[in-house]
Amino acid sequence: MKDIDVYRNALEVIEKCRDRATASGRTPDAVTIIAAAKTFPVEHVLPALEAGIRDIGENRVQEAEAKWSDHYIRNAIKLHMIGTLQKNKVKKAVNLFDIIHSCSSVELGLRISNYSQDKLFPILLEVNLANEPSKTGFPVSELVPAVEQLGQVPNLNLLGLMAIPPYSPDPEQSRPYFAQLKQLSDDLCSRYDFFGPELSMGMSEDYLVAIEEGATMVRIGRAIFGPRS
Repeated sequence: MKDIDVYRNALEVIEKCRDRATASGRTPDAVTIIAAAKTFPVEHVLPALEAGIRDIGENRVQEAEAKWSDHYIRNAIKLHMIGTLQKNKVKKAVNLFDIIHSCSSVELGLRISNYSQDKLFPILLEVNLANEPSKTGFPVSELVPAVEQLGQVPNLNLLGLMAIPPYSPDPEQSRPYFAQLKQLSDDLCSRYDFFGPELSMGMSEDYLVAIEEGATMVRIGRAIFGPRS
């Protein structure tokens, strides 16, 4: 990791996101960059904050708790849960994170609501666009019933949708899935006034394509921090 210039990488990602958002007819700041910090120590993440990134993504509750709960910069960042959330970790996740991207079932949404108590907790619904057995998330066919049910639950702020397309080294292979998620988002927003337009889609390999298709949040790890060991 000593040879990785995180500060420079972060600046490059910021510039690319701004340029692609502008080219897509949106404002330069239309896309939130979430620096995916899984497995990286805090000192490796700090240069990204110095470059201007303020949103940090973590995949595991226990790792995030150890890294950020008592850190002096915790109040200066927004912490996103972007990995699979286990049911027995929901209470800790609600107390630790600012946003959960991976609400993958109605049951999980109900648990988040129960532990949120009197605060409105922001979540995104994870969609399994390709019905991959290895991934969590709502099948497309179950999304509308889930939104209708969770929309009546207290303490939840349904910000929008999240998805991870099937892996491909060619970012163009992700485009149809991103376009599908954008269409699902548009349909839900037009149908339910409580449903938000946020679209968390795109990672290091395909985030520029995701922005072209309407991403409002991109989750970037390797392009900022380098390869994981």
